[in-house]
Amino acid sequence: MVDFIKMVIKDCDQKLLDAHPDLEFIGSYFCDTGELLNVRKARYRNLDFIIYDSGLLIVKGSLHKYKNQGIHNYDDFTYHDLLTVLDDISKRFGLPLNKCILRNCEVGVNIEPPLPTNIVLESLLTHKQTVFKDVSVKRGFYKQAFHHQYLVKVYDKSMQYGLKNACLRFELKFTRMEILNKNGVVTLDDLRSKERLQCIGNLLTNEWNNILLYEHSNLRNPTKRELKWKDPYYWQRLKKQHRYREKLRYKRYVHSFTGQNHLSLAMKIEKRYSCLINS
Repeated sequence: MVDFIKMVIKDCDQKLLDAHPDLEFIGSYFCDTGELLNVRKARYRNLDFIIYDSGLLIVKGSLHKYKNQGIHNYDDFTYHDLLTVLDDISKRFGLPLNKCILRNCEVGVNIEPPLPTNIVLESLLTHKQTVFKDVSVKRGFYKQAFHHQYLVKVYDKSMQYGLKNACLRFELKFTRMEILNKNGVVTLDDLRSKERLQCIGNLLTNEWNNILLYEHSNLRNPTKRELKWKDPYYWQRLKKQHRYREKLRYKRYVHSFTGQNHLSLAMKIEKRYSCLINS
């Protein structure tokens, strides 16, 4: 459900963190003068702790990887796991969860797709009217659609970690918190609420439904119009009214001639999230 987070606390207890046995802070300095910067950094289980002399603390990293000693995030991360991780972070480092203000947050699910993951990724056209872009990464196949407050990310988790079974990751990365704040998610403590997590799940499902996925016909060779549909920039160039009519034609085509993979993926995403939040 919830993976990467970035949160801030003002006026943290620096002495407590400096003396903590699990944190080894390293200072920074200007190379030319040797003057120390007003920031120190430490890491524990994939979480980065950044302290400024002003008392500001920034913590960022993957809650899912924290559960797995900072190593990976390809297994299930259930509601029970989330509570365990949040409680451990709070107790271990003396951080009140209701004072940990979220600045970024990633939410998503890992699913086994109904067709090869690379085919799903190659078939991604647009999210709303934004064209999916390839993202250069060391391992794996990765596509993103950029928006003002969030990114839509779809990638091959099995390729990333060399897994035997197919694993596709669908994720929303909120770079600004306005949307989540409107759904009652402001602090780490809010992530303990099943009601708020369900709101996040609804966002996840709705945003998948805003994706246009090209689906190949199982029954016949594509027509000229159907070949146009394969081009994401064709959809982006259409004016609003024309785009609406064209999407209706495309939906009829999908229903009549394809395996309806978009619908199948939507059902898997919703079912997987429901399973995680109730485990």
